[in-house]
Amino acid sequence: MRFATIPLALALLLCATAHFAQTPRRKTTSRPVSPKVPAPLSSPQPVANPSVTPTISRAPVAPKALVIVNNQTITTGEFDPTLRQRLEELDDRISEARGKVLDLQINTLLLEVEAKKRRLTSQQLYDLEVTKRIQEPTPAEIKKFMDENRDQFDGADVATATPQVAVFLHAERETRLSDEFVRRLRTTNPVVMGADINNPNLSPAAVVATVGGRPLQAALLNERLKPIIYSMRLSAYEIEKKTAERMITDLLLLAEAERRHVAPEDIVRSSAINFIHQRRLKLQNSIRRTKRKSMVIWIPSAAKYQLIFRTRSSNVLKRL
Repeated sequence: MRFATIPLALALLLCATAHFAQTPRRKTTSRPVSPKVPAPLSSPQPVANPSVTPTISRAPVAPKALVIVNNQTITTGEFDPTLRQRLEELDDRISEARGKVLDLQINTLLLEVEAKKRRLTSQQLYDLEVTKRIQEPTPAEIKKFMDENRDQFDGADVATATPQVAVFLHAERETRLSDEFVRRLRTTNPVVMGADINNPNLSPAAVVATVGGRPLQAALLNERLKPIIYSMRLSAYEIEKKTAERMITDLLLLAEAERRHVAPEDIVRSSAINFIHQRRLKLQNSIRRTKRKSMVIWIPSAAKYQLIFRTRSSNVLKRL
């Protein structure tokens, strides 16, 4: 089976890098506000079975030193507790991402193995077991969905929301059928787990799973994980940096206030006034320079007023 590597990586990337955002849980009588149209793939996308990789419990993370300001060290221990917890869970999020990539690759191999047995292509098998079994949502089902989420669709254009809801319901049904198909494949094709994907000393040649007699090596997963892990670590670094920069500003402000023997808010107020004054002077100087370079004469015209400038090098009038 040939899957597009880039769409797979992007799909996982969107899921993995959302670790700093709150994800609302689905309710029995409530659904997302704006169903998103899934990006088209060139081939079927197996769904992950989240039961392969065990959860790893980690010891509490010690505060990390970030920067020293006037002999005072700023650490992650001074961050908001909720933010610090999310940052400290980064390694756990990466472990979860590894598990998802492993599950997806196992499902891909399952589809390939089953397709070979039936002498079909992977695309043909997916269409047979999933795509052709999807029942398109009826207008009544779309209306029921919107009625159940009336508060979330309040003010929305019905003509615009209706096709979005249809796409969402279609994708939801495809996911459910895919889940069922994967579960059937796992019962008819042996999946033997190998080396732990989260082992820090894992060799690229290590076999992390064997699917229908086909070995799955860590090297393939590592390549797919590179952009995902990079994005996750970059996101955490940017949050740490922005938070530390705000703390640096506060420390410098307090130090300057102490040196001047004034309250910090007085410095902020004075700086704001000076900033506005400097911007006003700069604007006034710019206007004066413009006036010295040109002479503005309004001349009545049949259709409009024309603006005439005099160049600095001569007294010749230019008509624009």
